[in-house]
Amino acid sequence: MWTRLALVLVLLAPAVTAAAQVKVTTLAEGDAPVTATTGIRLSRFADLSETNLLRVGDVLADGDLLTALDPAVLLELTCPRGSLLHFGSGFRVLIQAPEAADCAAAFLAGDLDVLTDTDTTVGLGGRTLGTAGTRYAVELHGGADASQWVWVFDGKVEVAARGRAATVDHGQMAVYRGRRPRPEEQPISAGEAQRWAGRYADFDLIKAKAAGVELLLQQAAGTCEKLAGLYTSVLVRPDDKQARVDLALAQIDNRIGAEAIHNLKRAGVANQRTLDRLEISPDALRQGDPQAREGVERVIRDRNLVYRRDLTHGATPAPTPP
Repeated sequence: MWTRLALVLVLLAPAVTAAAQVKVTTLAEGDAPVTATTGIRLSRFADLSETNLLRVGDVLADGDLLTALDPAVLLELTCPRGSLLHFGSGFRVLIQAPEAADCAAAFLAGDLDVLTDTDTTVGLGGRTLGTAGTRYAVELHGGADASQWVWVFDGKVEVAARGRAATVDHGQMAVYRGRRPRPEEQPISAGEAQRWAGRYADFDLIKAKAAGVELLLQQAAGTCEKLAGLYTSVLVRPDDKQARVDLALAQIDNRIGAEAIHNLKRAGVANQRTLDRLEISPDALRQGDPQAREGVERVIRDRNLVYRRDLTHGATPAPTPP
């Protein structure tokens, strides 16, 4: 399962409308999704109140602080324009107002996974990571030799610090040690790609369970293994359109909507206008809407890509809602 450490996130100012909110969209304790948890403390900035209960669907405001000490507690936040941020293994998240970005993060310690089609900004111990459509992960380690690790799996990440700017391209990892201005850079190894692919597959399985997909123990293990393999292919070859389509179809079979749509977009299968026209949305895919599934099949075949139905490795597709 996901193993993430403590962190702080900067996100969004208080929402005025439902369309401009940072929401809690997934909670889990271990590998089991929950609708509420007492494992995360929420400190409200506006009135200085505190509560030990966080629920799926809660809306976060500027200055709110989330703290989890239990490493088994996992959290997903969804930003106004769809960016996803995943946390676990003990974390601290401070909600603040980004300027032009969908989400922004001020990172104190721990690790973070970001999946986005738009602009995000992460503050990282005196450094700022800026992105526009990418998947990247960050880990921070404290102690005498504090270090910051950045893995860029897709697109690129711009790093600015003390008036200097650098770019970390996809397939690269950068390590910043202490206050050294320049990072140690190296290609992401196959082992690291597989490690993160396993994390992403574990979190996808949690989201599948939360969406109502019922998997026996053996089915769950097979589905997670298959997803991890598909993720590895995408992380190693982010420009491989068919690999992304294969992953998206496996995610759709398991009602993992937002991630599937991200992969369809990155594969060039459909833009937002096409998705809207065919009524293909994260909610529709999460609910197992057959019309949305048929729309996905149509656009994939229109792009001369292979539409496969054998990617769930024994998993039973979620039943169609009445």
